[in-house]
Amino acid sequence: MPKARPARRFPTIVFVLGLMAALCGGSCQNEAPEAPTPPGSTLPTPGTGSGLVRIQFLSATPEPGATVAGCGDQIAGCVGRIRMRFRLTPAATGSALFTRGWLFAAANLRACLSFEGGPLLLTAGASQDIDVSFDRADQCSVPIEINNMAFVIEGTVQVSSRQEWSVRYAFVR
Repeated sequence: MPKARPARRFPTIVFVLGLMAALCGGSCQNEAPEAPTPPGSTLPTPGTGSGLVRIQFLSATPEPGATVAGCGDQIAGCVGRIRMRFRLTPAATGSALFTRGWLFAAANLRACLSFEGGPLLLTAGASQDIDVSFDRADQCSVPIEINNMAFVIEGTVQVSSRQEWSVRYAFVR
């Protein structure tokens, strides 16, 4: 009996990489990264980004660098207290199933606060601002310091994107 040969996946991988290169224009990184944050600033510092949608942090209430008091023993006591505005600028048109974002604890990178937004239709070249409220909490004891944030758009290959930032918030009882 002839020995079974392993499946050849190379052509499939080459096709997928070629398709991504065609859709991304050779690179699936955000085309125009945000300007670096000036030293000493409390604004979020952009980190790694991927996909065809440029995701920009615009503003937050309270501003990054703030200490948020009155949470009690768990960060759940501060659900909804952080609100942010982001600008989405897609390079391609497509449907997003949802957006999600997380604020991560400095000590263990646990996603302590998060949000989830509904479906969006994104049109190539047309910027769209969205407001979010971090209205979901994991079990994170207070006091706690946040040092990272991520924002994800999940949808068609044309719009699935991710952006990360360094950001600081302190939550206290």
